[in-house]
Amino acid sequence: MEDLKEVSFVFEIHQLSIDDPRVFRGLEHFTTDVNIKNIDYKNYKKVYSGGLTFKKIQDADKQVIVLLEKIFTKFNIDHPKNYTGRSLSVSDLVRITNESELDEWYFCNRCGWEKVNII
Repeated sequence: MEDLKEVSFVFEIHQLSIDDPRVFRGLEHFTTDVNIKNIDYKNYKKVYSGGLTFKKIQDADKQVIVLLEKIFTKFNIDHPKNYTGRSLSVSDLVRITNESELDEWYFCNRCGWEKVNII
C-alpha cells in the first residue's frame, strides 16, 4: 500500500542583480570545473522564502525534482503578492530544507536544475 503522507519543505529563492554580468548565464560561467559545482554566494540576494506541502514520494531525489518544478512554475506563472524578485530563470539559486536533515542548494541551469555547493 502506498504511503499517502504529506511532506513539507521550506525554500528560499536567491537571485543575482540584473547588473551582474553572470545573470541569466549557465553554470559554466560560475565555476572553472562544472563537476565540482561550487557557487560563490556573495553576489546573490534572497528575494523570497516560503513553504510547500504535498504528497510524499518514496524516491527522495524525485521528490526534490517535483518540488523544484512546482517552485519554478509558481514563480514564473503566478507570483505571490509579496514576491520581490523576477521570474525564475537561469543563474537563480533555490535552497531547500525540511524537518529532517535536508539542506540543499540548486542552480537553475539552461536545461533543468543542478545541485550545487555554496561557498
